[in-house]
Amino acid sequence: MNLFERKFYVEICDIDTKNALTNYGILRMMQEIAGAHSDSVGISINHMEEKPYNWLLLNWKLQVFSRPIWNSELTVKTWPSSSDKLYSYRDFEIYTKNNELVAKATSKWVLINTNTLNIEKTSQEIFDIYKPDNTCIFEEPISKLKEPDNHDFIKYYTITRNDLDINGHANNLSYLKMITNLMPDDDYNNMDFKNLEIMYKKECKLGDEIACIFTKTDNTYTIAIKSKDLSVLHCIIKMWE
Repeated sequence: MNLFERKFYVEICDIDTKNALTNYGILRMMQEIAGAHSDSVGISINHMEEKPYNWLLLNWKLQVFSRPIWNSELTVKTWPSSSDKLYSYRDFEIYTKNNELVAKATSKWVLINTNTLNIEKTSQEIFDIYKPDNTCIFEEPISKLKEPDNHDFIKYYTITRNDLDINGHANNLSYLKMITNLMPDDDYNNMDFKNLEIMYKKECKLGDEIACIFTKTDNTYTIAIKSKDLSVLHCIIKMWE
């Protein structure tokens, strides 16, 4: 296994009002270590002159087992779990310093040529660099999320500079922050979403006005994030207890 690991500490931005590590905080650490691993093998925003490639995230699948408090020391592990000619998968585990499992996740990516902005097929060179070995954290693969037929309510949001990443698009985690801020207080305070799936479809840019369409069924929320006129699907998020 091409394992890469790094120590993190739970930061103020990673906790909620109950001093508990949030899903945003977990995915922030996973996003950071994924970038650090790729940077260590020469494929990142720091190496585009030599290798004009970048990874585009398509999906997250997360399961949470515990929520450490602020300043807790964690070990985050990641590895390329599998790959085919088009899609590459990266898995993650987070452990406490007592070796207790905090969370596990898998993610799905495509490789982008930063000169042409086209999706690249995974070459033998990329296979050799990342060495995926089919060590997958979940038995079930990432599923394709679907928009619900009905909805309970819609909230609107405008993309700000604080949402953007280096590419000028809304960062992957901005969508999670967005729907957390728009969720009813009672559900945010009383529901612990230990399972999360995200499917990204179309990037958002500065000033885009979007509609967050919430559907609640029992202990599950499904949120479709679309353009304000509902013509473009940007993202679907599903989370449940």
